[in-house]
Amino acid sequence: MSTHILCLNILILLVTLSPVMCAQTIMYIINKGVIDYSMDKFLKMLAVVLSIVIFLSAIFKIDLLIVELPKQSYWYLLGLVSVLVILIIEVLISYIIICLSGKSVSGITLITTWKRSTIKVIGLSVIVALLEEMIFRQIWFSILIKEFKINAMIVIIITGFVYAMNHIFLGKKVLIQKFVSGIIYGCLFYFSGNCVIIPVIAHCVQNGVILMKDRG
Repeated sequence: MSTHILCLNILILLVTLSPVMCAQTIMYIINKGVIDYSMDKFLKMLAVVLSIVIFLSAIFKIDLLIVELPKQSYWYLLGLVSVLVILIIEVLISYIIICLSGKSVSGITLITTWKRSTIKVIGLSVIVALLEEMIFRQIWFSILIKEFKINAMIVIIITGFVYAMNHIFLGKKVLIQKFVSGIIYGCLFYFSGNCVIIPVIAHCVQNGVILMKDRG
């Protein structure tokens, strides 16, 4: 790999490293130092940042956005089934963390950070999920595996961690949940034949289910 290609790949990874922090920083500046946790406004800003980051990556290396089809058609079904698996795992993680903290568990909710989700918020969350998968699976896997020749299992862990760190503002419990979810998304991507469509299905449906439940 030439120095030019190496630097270009590193630049793309750095640009796509923390879109959430970028979105939060921009909102902080726009609001003149006032922290705004409105889900509607935050998701809008995050969607814009993610779109810009993906666009810049495409300018640097357009082949990063080439989408493969799954090896077998049953992966579409596995993508949907994984939604239930991820939700169960995230609930179990919440339960374990609460129990370890010495607190009694009277019930588990899927999301507590924002309440009364609107259809607009649900739609934005689905868009954000799609864009996140394009970055943390499609782009990162392409660079780390194809360019840097890193072992796929290590890449799955790395991308799971980076994906989780973009949710750290939601708390330590969510950080652990998203790390595990990120690993599952990574497995769906890699074992389906580098088909980002599969983790996109899982991620988008999961976000929609969580916020629809919150809406009800």
